[in-house]
Amino acid sequence: MSLSKISNYKDDEDHKSFLKEFLKEFYRQIIKIENYKNYDDILMNWMKDFYYTYNNYYNIKNLNYNNILKLMEEHKENENWFSGLIGFFYEYDKKNLNSKESKRLMSSYNPFENFNGLKINLCKDEINSMEKYFGSINKYSDDYNNNKTKELMNLNNLGYCYQYGIEKTKDEFKAFEFYLKSAEGGNLSAQNNLGYCYQNGIGVIKNENKAFEWYLKAANEGDLHAQYNLGNCYQNGMGINQDNKSAFEWYLKSAKGEYSPAQYVLGNYYKNEIGMEKNLENAIYWHNKAADNGNKFAQYNLGNYYLYGIGVEKDETKALEYYEKSAEKGYVNAQNNLGFLYITNEGTKKDLEKAIHWFHKAADNGDEVAYDNLGMCYELGIGINKDEIKAFELYKKSAEKGYINAKFHLGYCYINGIGTKINNEKGFRLYDEAEKGNNHEIDLFDEVIDDLNEVKYWYQRLEEIDNKLALYKLGEIYELGKGVNQNEIRAFDFYKKAAEKGCINGKYKLAYYFLHGIIVDVDIEKAFNLYKKAAEGGINEAHQKILELLNYQGE
Repeated sequence: MSLSKISNYKDDEDHKSFLKEFLKEFYRQIIKIENYKNYDDILMNWMKDFYYTYNNYYNIKNLNYNNILKLMEEHKENENWFSGLIGFFYEYDKKNLNSKESKRLMSSYNPFENFNGLKINLCKDEINSMEKYFGSINKYSDDYNNNKTKELMNLNNLGYCYQYGIEKTKDEFKAFEFYLKSAEGGNLSAQNNLGYCYQNGIGVIKNENKAFEWYLKAANEGDLHAQYNLGNCYQNGMGINQDNKSAFEWYLKSAKGEYSPAQYVLGNYYKNEIGMEKNLENAIYWHNKAADNGNKFAQYNLGNYYLYGIGVEKDETKALEYYEKSAEKGYVNAQNNLGFLYITNEGTKKDLEKAIHWFHKAADNGDEVAYDNLGMCYELGIGINKDEIKAFELYKKSAEKGYINAKFHLGYCYINGIGTKINNEKGFRLYDEAEKGNNHEIDLFDEVIDDLNEVKYWYQRLEEIDNKLALYKLGEIYELGKGVNQNEIRAFDFYKKAAEKGCINGKYKLAYYFLHGIIVDVDIEKAFNLYKKAAEGGINEAHQKILELLNYQGE
């Protein structure tokens, strides 16, 4: 694009191209925004960055707010295309604006723009529709210029604003009224929104039958969101008899329109054998499509596929990349997995600082697994200064949310006086709660908890004077995930404690960790010395390991 022509306002095609890109980027920012209450400030900051980047990257001396503003104001569709952006420009630079004009522009502003009948709202998947639109648009449609169509769109937009309190005082009853008026006039988005209100009792008494009717009406006319919602109705028997075949068909229609939640659900249908035979190839295909469209759940699933080699060649680097994408969107399971990968050196260089960062991110979102993970880091001094009181507090937070592992860890703290006074009664009561509360909970790597009685038994044995055997057995339990979530960090800690108390088996296991760099850095010398002590204690396998190490050093 020849941006030098902008200041002269001569080449209409260049102007059109520039405004198209500028507008596209503006809506990309809206779609990224999670905190709608602060979207004014976020967009203002983006506009500063946008201006700075273009000015420097393209070396445009005459590109400034006044020139861009003039391009938008002089465009023949400025009121329909750019009213929101113009309002933002004046809001940012009020000193160049008289108060009357400011009020007119800002009062007309709302967080939507209408482009030839295409509503671009805050739904994250609208970016695909928007880009397709911009790629094919050549002229303004008669339908959009129809005053009735505009009115219906505005009514739907008002409903959205009242529902979520955007530039309006939140009022779900008013939201329902505006949706209803727009829906009865034929606006598809409003029909879908009305179905959602009936489904969830927003501004109206909950009525799943009516929700289904409105979803069906919009879905038959091609609304992607309504098609997805209709699939959900069939899948869960809401307002209609449960029918997985019909659910699949509607999800498929929505997915073909690039709606990522539908693509993600289709992947789950193939992965989990919902009404069909398991087909990992198809599951991965649809999860890839959803992930490409920014779906954080699909990105997380792809991370699992690559980490464990499920349907794809095992690739820990790709697993890390997908977990990071999902984690950056706030998905706590991905944040926890990412933290673990940075600790256990799976698919990336060990980075304890990043591990703590992601555990904190998940914990900030109130995730009980993250509290437990952080508790272990503080208890053992992994990537952070050791703080047993902080560890105890985090275990307690996690346990209060019902996380089984945290109850065991908290019980262990009470029994051993870690971060708190010794209280055997509380400790063993927590073990009992964990045992009774076991309902086959799934951990962050999808391992099933079982055999809790064995775990409880060995924790109780820690009370004995010579508890090195109990420490060793608990290390084994955590290493194998037998009765608790598999956890190499805690396994290493128990083996280390057992070895320090003279447990020969503990020394043998600990040598393996140092030899292979599991949790700790590779240390051949430490591994050799530990295997030597284990051999001296009568473990025959340790002799073989010593010979292997000697041969390795001699090569």
